[in-house]
Amino acid sequence: MKITTELSQGIRAFNKRHYEEAFRLLEPLAEAGELRAQLILARLYYAGNGVEKSDSRYHYWLQKSADSGDKSSRARVKKLHRQGKLS
Repeated sequence: MKITTELSQGIRAFNKRHYEEAFRLLEPLAEAGELRAQLILARLYYAGNGVEKSDSRYHYWLQKSADSGDKSSRARVKKLHRQGKLS
């Protein structure tokens, strides 16, 4: 129940553009394997919203979400590999 509440709060914060709060709530869930949290962290790092922009952290969370089964993340990871942006 706590994870669901924190996930909902984190998504709500992200949607309201309260990015630092979203990061604080979602990072532990992403580390625990929560796919939706991983996707949002990837977006935060990609855009530099609430965190310092970081391609390496974006790639990390994108790969994690791909490994967790997200098809669009898998496709994006493959594309980045083809472009030579991921090793």
